[in-house]
Amino acid sequence: MKKGILLQIIIIFFLLIFWNALHLGFRLQKLNFEQSLSAKPMILIANEQASLEHLRSEIDSLYFISETLLEPDSLIATKLFQNYNLMGIENLISSFNLPSVMKIFIHSDQFNSFEKNMLETKVIDERDDIILQYDHNFWQEIKNKIKVLTSIYYGLNLIFIFFAMFFLITLRVHNEEKKNEFWKIYYAAGGSHKKRVENFWINSLLILFVPIILFAIVYAAALNFQYLPLTIYWWKFGFEFGILILIILFSRLMIGKNLK
Repeated sequence: MKKGILLQIIIIFFLLIFWNALHLGFRLQKLNFEQSLSAKPMILIANEQASLEHLRSEIDSLYFISETLLEPDSLIATKLFQNYNLMGIENLISSFNLPSVMKIFIHSDQFNSFEKNMLETKVIDERDDIILQYDHNFWQEIKNKIKVLTSIYYGLNLIFIFFAMFFLITLRVHNEEKKNEFWKIYYAAGGSHKKRVENFWINSLLILFVPIILFAIVYAAALNFQYLPLTIYWWKFGFEFGILILIILFSRLMIGKNLK
């Protein structure tokens, strides 16, 4: 294998590592934001437990609901006894009409403005006797952070793609132009013009598959030894493969008549 081709393989391999580290970093940070939002439930308070039970039957099947926990007034009373050391006055506490509480945990990645409005409308408009408590400011803050993070992620991807394509195409064209004298001598000696075309596509296959195979081995090993907390979506590998094919095709166009 020629040094020029080996250099391109090594460069593409490290570019793939950097690119997928970007994917992984984005998913990790987004997941942290989503987990912080999922940990904060929407709290519903009602004097009548039946109201919460009826509402629970209506919303439990919604795709953005993770879990609903119903705490009846008896459980609220028990918590008061235990948390505030009120043992001995159980009869007094029991004489009060304590409310029931329901906590609604959501899938934060699916709980956007439409879903939030849907749930709030179902609770407020249809159930006048239910009090809704939710940290709306925190929800908005997390959604804004995810939006900014996503914009930065896609922006960095575009910059990386343009840089990688420009750099790798330039490197490939430069590497092929360095061989012009060799091929002139080869043709003068009676060599076939098809040989250079064959050589270009063979090297292209090496440049395309070798770094991807090496990266796949490293990625599989990292998963096997649990060095990665998350997996990378497989479609992103397909997208990267497509970009490498584009680089090869653009390189072929840039080299032009030298391969004819």
